[in-house]
Amino acid sequence: MKKLLCLLMVFILIFGLSSCKYARYVYLDTSSSDISDENTYDNSDISSEININASTPLFWKVTSDDSDGVIWLFGSIHVADESAYPLPDVIMSAFEASDALAVECDVENADFDYNKFYQSMLYKDGSTIDDHIPSEVFEEALKILEEKYGKQRVESFIYYKPIMWYMLIDEIYRSECELTFDYGLDSYFMDLADEDDKEILEIESLEFQYNMFLNFSAELQEFMLSDTINYTIEDYTQNIYNTYEAWKSGDIDYLEEMLLGEPPAGYYSKEELLLINEYNKAMIIDRNIGMFDTAEEYLADDMEVFYVVGEGHMLGEDGIVQLLTDAGYNVERIISYTGSNI
Repeated sequence: MKKLLCLLMVFILIFGLSSCKYARYVYLDTSSSDISDENTYDNSDISSEININASTPLFWKVTSDDSDGVIWLFGSIHVADESAYPLPDVIMSAFEASDALAVECDVENADFDYNKFYQSMLYKDGSTIDDHIPSEVFEEALKILEEKYGKQRVESFIYYKPIMWYMLIDEIYRSECELTFDYGLDSYFMDLADEDDKEILEIESLEFQYNMFLNFSAELQEFMLSDTINYTIEDYTQNIYNTYEAWKSGDIDYLEEMLLGEPPAGYYSKEELLLINEYNKAMIIDRNIGMFDTAEEYLADDMEVFYVVGEGHMLGEDGIVQLLTDAGYNVERIISYTGSNI
């Protein structure tokens, strides 16, 4: 079965919201009965000498010939379990040596008006969501929400836009996975930074990230919702586990193919491809440029910074690693292992 950037992976590999997610689109043949078997990640080629609980995630060192600054690029995944730890010594040593930790947003210390955000998700003209999306999409999404929250509670949801329904259903599916935000890598490093009184730098903000959702076109919101309800919980969680195993082993080829692979010809209509481009530009490409600019500022200020953002931001020709390389910085991928030596 062929796959594409999946609306479900963007939130665990790219998006650092408070208890939130990352996603893109996966090609899903809903008539196929062998989805799990065909998409199950195979890590059998990894050396048996590595501790099976060890993780060896992607990690880069960035320096400049014109400054004494150092950026340690660590591609995070926002949900995990205890098997992600311990991290390699070289990663932990780099964190300890750094002057500051940079993260997408400092959730713990964020001054964010959640009530204002939720209000902005409401239709202001008295209409309800079923006035704006196809009836079959509404009915299927309603069924999923009612099974989780009950019919009476869901009655109030009809005044919210599709993006809110998407977020609610995405969270329902993700909650069935044993991987949690409690073990997420950005949370882990923020806790360590607090313990060490290390400065935490915010690359974006909660307001910035939520505003991206609010600025999505009505057509994109509908597309995201309709795409998500095409998944079963089993398909959804299997894709998360596959991605997690690839993240742990640092399998850049698998991650780039899963996140950045092109759709087969004719899979999406021209209109749908335009919506995917809108999504990718807002969620990935434009944000990568902002993250690249921030990394440049740290280097120019001669800072040593441990820089943690979702793994998806690091990868591909539009990723931070390639942007820094193209700008003439010295970018070195650091290979390391935990557990037994190879």
